[in-house]
Amino acid sequence: MSIKMKLENHRLSIQNIKDSVDIIDDVFLNTPQYINPGLSKIFDLQLTVKIETANPIRCFSGSNTSM
Repeated sequence: MSIKMKLENHRLSIQNIKDSVDIIDDVFLNTPQYINPGLSKIFDLQLTVKIETANPIRCFSGSNTSM
């Protein structure tokens, strides 16, 4: 099975990511991110790290939470 075929059948897609912005609570959007030079060098690409815990509940997943 080719990599392309695996990606086409995967639930992760650009459209699903775009659609999710409308259902994710605003406090979980736009958390800080930065380019990690060490990991970028290891993987020979520009790797962005997103800090998902920089929100009011300090957790990457806000499912089943209330404030």
